[in-house]
Amino acid sequence: MPVLEDFGQDEGPGRRNSEESGSGCLTGCLGAVALLAAALIGWAVYEHVADATPDAAHFSETELVGTWKSPGGGVLTLRGDGTFSAVDLCGFGTSDPQVGSDSGTWQPEDGENSLDSSAPATGGVILGGTTNANAFDEGRDGNAAVLWQYVGPPDEPHGFCKLHKQ
Repeated sequence: MPVLEDFGQDEGPGRRNSEESGSGCLTGCLGAVALLAAALIGWAVYEHVADATPDAAHFSETELVGTWKSPGGGVLTLRGDGTFSAVDLCGFGTSDPQVGSDSGTWQPEDGENSLDSSAPATGGVILGGTTNANAFDEGRDGNAAVLWQYVGPPDEPHGFCKLHKQ
C-alpha cells in the first residue's frame, strides 16, 4: 500500500503555496464585488433616467398660452385666440423619431377625456391640427411646468416628449 508522504504539504510540482491561493481568491472576490457594484450603479442610473413621468399638475388657460420648447429644439406656440403652431415638434411625426409640424386650434382639457388612456389624468391641451389631432398632458418636472406625452415605451429614456414653458 502506497504511503502518502506529501500529505498536507502545499508545495511541489503543480501545487500552489497557501499565499498564492489566498491572493487568487482575494482577486476573484474583489472582481465580483466590483462587477456587482457597477451593475447596481448602472441599474440606478437607468431607473433615474427611465422613470421620467412628470408629476401631475393643472394649469390655467392663461398659464398654457405662450411658447413651449422641446429639448430637441421643437416649438409649440399656444395663442390666446385658441390657435396653435407646432414646428419640428416631437409627437407630431408619423415615423421615428416622430417629429413634425402642424397648425390649427387648441383647447384645454380636464384630463378625464384624454386621448391617451395610459397617461395619468392631469389635464392638458387638445390640438386639432390640419393634418392630425394631438394632445399633451400637463405636469411638473421638478419645479418646471411641462406639457408632455408618451412617444414610446415610458420605461425607456426617450419614451417621452416634454415641452418646457419659455
